[in-house]
Amino acid sequence: MIVGCYTLDLYCDREEGEPKHGFQEFPHQFMGHTEGDCMRDAKARGWRFKDGAAYCPTCAVTLKMARKRKPQKSDGQTAGWIDVIKEIGREK
Repeated sequence: MIVGCYTLDLYCDREEGEPKHGFQEFPHQFMGHTEGDCMRDAKARGWRFKDGAAYCPTCAVTLKMARKRKPQKSDGQTAGWIDVIKEIGREK
């Protein structure tokens, strides 16, 4: 039987001063079938990657690298219908 697994061990690369966290404060070892699986799991748990460096969830927030919400897109038609519905509500 052939078994395959990928392990990703992450360490925070923040260089400014001492880290403000302990090593066991967050998960740092991820396992999956591929590197992509491990990276997705790490990103979902708050790790951020930039220019080949890894930043833990605590430092990512400090460095303002935390994932930001994407603005919702409007197709233009929806916005028009919202105005119409508001006008109908005012007429009653």
